[in-house]
Amino acid sequence: MSDNEILSVFEKLAADPVSDDIKSDEATRKRLYEAARTAMLKLESPWETVQRLSYLPQQLAVAQLGNQIKLWAHLTAQPSTTHALAASTGADASFLRRILRYAASQRMVEEVDEDSWRATNITASMAVPGNEQGIIHAAENCARPYLALPAYSQNAGYHDPSDSFHVPFQVGHGTKQNLFQWLGSGHGNFEAFNRYMRAQRLGAPVWLDKFRLEEYCDLDSKTERCEFVDVGGGQGHQCEGVVAKFPQLKGRVILQDLAPVLAKVLIPGVENKVQDFFQPQAVTGAKVYYLRMILHDWPNAQCEVILKNLVAGMSKDGVLLIDELVLPRTGAHWYVTQMDIAMMCMLSARERSLGEWEALLSASGLKMNKLVKYSEVGDSIIVAVPESRSV
Repeated sequence: MSDNEILSVFEKLAADPVSDDIKSDEATRKRLYEAARTAMLKLESPWETVQRLSYLPQQLAVAQLGNQIKLWAHLTAQPSTTHALAASTGADASFLRRILRYAASQRMVEEVDEDSWRATNITASMAVPGNEQGIIHAAENCARPYLALPAYSQNAGYHDPSDSFHVPFQVGHGTKQNLFQWLGSGHGNFEAFNRYMRAQRLGAPVWLDKFRLEEYCDLDSKTERCEFVDVGGGQGHQCEGVVAKFPQLKGRVILQDLAPVLAKVLIPGVENKVQDFFQPQAVTGAKVYYLRMILHDWPNAQCEVILKNLVAGMSKDGVLLIDELVLPRTGAHWYVTQMDIAMMCMLSARERSLGEWEALLSASGLKMNKLVKYSEVGDSIIVAVPESRSV
């Protein structure tokens, strides 16, 4: 294919609406997105690279500003003009015009004519409540720690942080508290954090679709034995998924978290049990203990405490399922790498490679029995058993 033919294909893709065939085929859509993204970066000139990086924070700032005045919601509802949007948002027309011009240049909105605007796919995405909360969380809770990473690292001698009280988060927000203490004491935006944590994986691959839980649970057992314990399970979405997928499950399904988290959670077929995972496990002898995106919030030392508490409560035939990202040896997806930097800056934590998971398990008295990857970016179920058990 000649350069002109390649250019023609890209220009047609940029000018025309994305076809329904591509939209309905997620695998093809992802391949096209990644190819176009990589091609764009390869085509960048030095000047364009500096411009992109230097002004990158403006995208988050404008996205958050639009949230504040419900600009994206108004445009998603219907096309509009600068003056009509000024009236509905309460913003000055001259100010709003400048914001919309920038947004249009980033394809956050589309400029139809002078002072005339309509929504794009990005506008609509920013207006989705869960995504809106993610933008708020990023702008109010995360942006300052990210930008504090160079100064923090210089003072720390460019080493991995190992203490959640001494990370870029404290530098960025000028606090001695860690993230969870800071949010819990009324700083930042705890509501946005919680809502985004609940919403961010909507539409993502579901572990129960790829992992055969029935191989580890006794679905027909009529004993009082607990079959599934979700440790630190928050609002109980995973327990709810287990009960829905296996309505014939006779054993107990237990959701564990701190008392304030469980206060308003009521799921048919699921028991609530208050549990601090840094304390000895109160439910012993369960068939399956499950940890979802817990360990990536903590440095290795705290992870070992969490895991050893579970090992002490496991029976001879019990297993621990760890639902986390597993980094590949090379070519980690951008989603995984940006999550890893976020964990470093906010919590002194990390996403882990297979070797790092194996080392952490070994230090905690566990070994890996099986690994089941259930998403393209590396979401995986690690099946772990006590190290003393023969596999």
